[in-house]
This record gives sequence, C-alpha cells and structure tokens, in this order.
Amino acid sequence: MISQDKKEKERSDAKNAVEEYVYDMRGKLDGGDYEKYSDEKIRQKLLNDLQATEDWLYDEGVQQEKNVYVERLKSLKVKKLKLKYSFFVNIHFRILVNQFVLVILKLKIVNII
Repeated sequence: MISQDKKEKERSDAKNAVEEYVYDMRGKLDGGDYEKYSDEKIRQKLLNDLQATEDWLYDEGVQQEKNVYVERLKSLKVKKLKLKYSFFVNIHFRILVNQFVLVILKLKIVNII
C-alpha cells in the first residue's frame, strides 16, 4: 500500500511539474521577460506547444504514467532552449547596434567640434 501511494505521489508530482511549467513559461512569453527579445515565430510556436500541452493535460493526459509527464516536460524544455538562443542573439544584436550608434554619434560630435 505504501509503495502504491508513493508511486501515485510521484505520478502526481510529475503531472504538476508539467502544469507549473506551462503556466510559468506562458507568463514569461506573453507579457514577460521573453516576449520583448525573442524571435516571434519561435515564441508563437512555443506558446502553441504550451497550449497543446495544457489541453492534453486536461484531456488524455489526466491519468498518464509518471514517465509520460517527464518526457512531455523534457520536450517543452528543449523547445525553450531554442527560444533562449533567439533571446540571447537578439539581445547581443541590440547591444551591437547600440554600440555602433554610439560610435557614429561620437564621430559626428568630433567632426562638429
């Protein structure tokens, strides 16, 4: 009996981890930190995947085994890596553009003086 309870708790914890991840990532992608700097196509794809996962959780995902939830969470995290990559590329690009603009402005100021 104790073994069965432990197995059920682990299954429930795995399901809750997927659900928490969906809500957390959606918040970051839709109005949060990742929205401003991420590639729109990748961001939208991940939002769609999060919605599909949420729909799955409350439909056929209600009573899955622990390993199914663990794999689903891994899959979402791999997709998040693509988003993080685009996030950092966009930030570095913006930094480079800002530095370039500052150099141009400095050159113009020096030429004016």
